[in-house]
Amino acid sequence: MYQARSGNLNQVKQVSDILDMDYWEYAPIFSGHIVGLHHNPRSPFARSERGYGLALFSRFPIRRSLSLSLPGYKSLPRTAVAIDNQSTLLERASTRVRALAKDYKGRMKNQARIVQGAVIDSPLGTVALGNTHLETQSKVAKRQARLAWQSLHSLDADAYLLAGDFNLTPKTVDSALAVLPESQRPTFHYFAQTFPAADPRHPLDQLLVSGLQTRNAPQTQRLSISDHLAVIYDLSPSSRGSFSDRGDQ
Repeated sequence: MYQARSGNLNQVKQVSDILDMDYWEYAPIFSGHIVGLHHNPRSPFARSERGYGLALFSRFPIRRSLSLSLPGYKSLPRTAVAIDNQSTLLERASTRVRALAKDYKGRMKNQARIVQGAVIDSPLGTVALGNTHLETQSKVAKRQARLAWQSLHSLDADAYLLAGDFNLTPKTVDSALAVLPESQRPTFHYFAQTFPAADPRHPLDQLLVSGLQTRNAPQTQRLSISDHLAVIYDLSPSSRGSFSDRGDQ
């Protein structure tokens, strides 16, 4: 929103106009300039305010939306430092300092992360659509993935989709969600090799789904504006989901 690096444009409105999607939601992560001081966004957020965050778009009415902060690196307990009792006092001190420095660096590099959600009235029924970008530290991202899916699944809808850059391998995401009751786990987990865009090797951009399924394999497309590939999913009602009696659209 109104950042110098993008010509001080309201990028959400620009994308909405280009895609001809009248319904959109913007969830700010912070207000202010990307380079410089940040502060928490106002509540309610003014759409004319400079900021940085997530957005989603729809051709169908959005019934309600949510924006939830995800716990970051700072919320994790500090790692205990194992020190060999046979080492010298200087070696022990050096080991502890290196461990504390690594921990401090991780906490300072941590970015604020959120999950954005919206319940959309589609021709197939209500769809709870989630959008997120998780932390780069695996331990943090696993907790965030679980909470993001749970928060979306708590909405009252016929189907649920959570998409975004998970910064995790699909196997790690599955293990993070395996601790949930079976009724709360996604029915399907889709992904494609998307990063880096020039030579995609890592499936960072993933989709968790309940109530829908893909018709075919996801399609990827390289854009001029990202170091990730875009992913296109063609979804239809799932025979295992709550949309199965609404027909194939």
